[in-house]
Amino acid sequence: MAIDWCEAARLAAAGRPPREITERVGCSRSQFHRRMASCSLFRGLVAAYAARGQAGPAEPDAGSIETKVRQKVVDEVAEGNLKVALWLAERLRLFTPDDEDSPDETIQRLMESMTPLERAAFSRAE
Repeated sequence: MAIDWCEAARLAAAGRPPREITERVGCSRSQFHRRMASCSLFRGLVAAYAARGQAGPAEPDAGSIETKVRQKVVDEVAEGNLKVALWLAERLRLFTPDDEDSPDETIQRLMESMTPLERAAFSRAE
């Protein structure tokens, strides 16, 4: 089951204790604390939920939070934050491992592309 980090952010913004949050969303306390400590997007989402909770209804408008999170991602990527770009690409499954060749086939293909002198140097034990 996937962890509902949006729900975790909403609960954190509401001031719920970490134990309650982790039980409700299905993550460990260490996962939750790591997310709070190292993920600026998650902290931004918590802040957005908290700001909405103070200024309006108890349940924040998911559309406005989504817009803020999207804008934060766009800003981070535009600033060259590679960690955010890679995280986003992974989450959106924008890339997949190259399954066409096995490691042995890749090595074989590379060996075939080498000159005899390069192959000898590569194979020599030093």
